[in-house]
Amino acid sequence: MGHQKKLTIAIACDPIDDDTAGVIVSTLRFARGLRARGHRVIFLAARSRSHHETSDENGIKIYRFPSVPLPKSDGRWNISFPSTGRIKSILRTEQVDVVHITLPLPSAISALRAARALGIATVAHSHSQPENVFLHLPWFLPPHIFDRPYYAYMAWVYNHAHRVIAVSPLGKDLLIRAGVPETKIEVISNGVDISRFRVIDPGDFRERMGIPSDAVVMLFVGRLQPEKSIETLIRATALLAPRFPKLFVLIIGGGNLKDELEALSRNLKVDTRVIFAGRLSESQLVPAYNASDIFVLPSLAELEGMVVLEAMACGTPVVAYARGAVPEIVKDGITGFLVNPSNDDIRGDWTITQTGQKGITEAVKRIYAMEEEDYETMRGNCRKLVEKKFDINTMVDDYYRLFLDISGH
Repeated sequence: MGHQKKLTIAIACDPIDDDTAGVIVSTLRFARGLRARGHRVIFLAARSRSHHETSDENGIKIYRFPSVPLPKSDGRWNISFPSTGRIKSILRTEQVDVVHITLPLPSAISALRAARALGIATVAHSHSQPENVFLHLPWFLPPHIFDRPYYAYMAWVYNHAHRVIAVSPLGKDLLIRAGVPETKIEVISNGVDISRFRVIDPGDFRERMGIPSDAVVMLFVGRLQPEKSIETLIRATALLAPRFPKLFVLIIGGGNLKDELEALSRNLKVDTRVIFAGRLSESQLVPAYNASDIFVLPSLAELEGMVVLEAMACGTPVVAYARGAVPEIVKDGITGFLVNPSNDDIRGDWTITQTGQKGITEAVKRIYAMEEEDYETMRGNCRKLVEKKFDINTMVDDYYRLFLDISGH
């Protein structure tokens, strides 16, 4: 992009460095991309049991504030409550050009107020849906009753920013319906680092996971939380197991549903085929994607689906529920198969005619039965699509142009 004016960006993201949720991972990747281009990035974050004090990590300063942990988060999500005055002091000291908030939390409100008081440009980033928050509630509180107030609150917070970033066209539509003016919204994908997430030889990854070399591996990567509907994958495995004795499932991620999901796999007598690997580092994820034959995501809420992009960048075909923005990424019959979540939730006329877990099993069978040449074509299609539309370097450049525009440089 030629010579760039160097900016200082303050990003409010409470759980930074404490969890591997998509919002955290994508925010860190963008921060690193901006820093690699010579910009300064600081974080405004929550104190946690793992991170107590302000620190400098890999050249990025992280200011931390007193916080409380969220229930059912294993101590990995904490909500901080910094005062507007404290953040104003930090913004002055660091000579910040742009304040960027990632979630509509109390710290984001304080950051927006501080920035406005100092005349600093502000950007809000939409990473969440009601399903990410309210599917955890007890059975007697139907989650959908909170949809309207949640979106109203989110619009109230985000309308205090100069611009709002949606990660997908779906995300933009949801923001407009919530009451955010269309003129404020920019669509910038989370993207994926295609130089890191690529087709490689996975080496001994299967052996280290206890998976036979000749197994057919279905992979899930994500938080073990209700909105991910991982029980659907386990139940589909039970349906597939009698016909496919070499089928294995690798589940990567952590969360409060782990014990429940392990118990389900035992009850369905597929516990010898379902492997819970826990959280893995980014460097370990690349061989995981490459060692797998199919990536399965029966998620009920995805504003984009960063793990889908990662899997496809590694040439792994995707089977996923046609929920959220997933149909904007997965091309049915070309990079994988889309499945309608239920007979009452039909999202499109896809190749797979069955719905729910039976639809997942039908899609897996379809890929399993492919001729090798057709399967390799699908793998190549996955990689090509990500290279063309979701290279994170393009997204970081889009961020910079937006920051430059609103900061008046």
